[in-house]
Amino acid sequence: MSYFQPDDLLPENLERMVRDSEESLRRLADMTDELASITGKGASRSGMVGAVVDNGGRLDRIELEPRAMRLSSAELSEEIVEAVRVAQDSAQRQGEELLAQAMGGDAARFPLDLDALQRQTKDIQDSFTMTVESSLSEIERLTRRNDW
Repeated sequence: MSYFQPDDLLPENLERMVRDSEESLRRLADMTDELASITGKGASRSGMVGAVVDNGGRLDRIELEPRAMRLSSAELSEEIVEAVRVAQDSAQRQGEELLAQAMGGDAARFPLDLDALQRQTKDIQDSFTMTVESSLSEIERLTRRNDW
């Protein structure tokens, strides 16, 4: 998938386009770093169980208060699931807020899959780099041929 069309590039516009694109890529990279650093924290309603998840909702840590050990296995299981879900919701909400802030829109409009967003950002960066390199090569070839 190409986001930039080499036919649209003119030598006189190339420097401005490269500058603008570098700024856009920097903002995307900053956002990717911020997305990667998101952690969600949650607790069960009773407060006996806490959970921490990473930006993808994967469990990093469970914290149990000593009184949680008095619960039955079914009750403890429910407490853990509740704390993990609260933590996952927190991470999701943080990611949506960051994305909406970066895109200047309403977070509800953007279904958020942080891993997919990071892959898409890398794909866009790779596509842009390939297109610019190809365009620069073509401009160099034309310059040599026409002695601009």
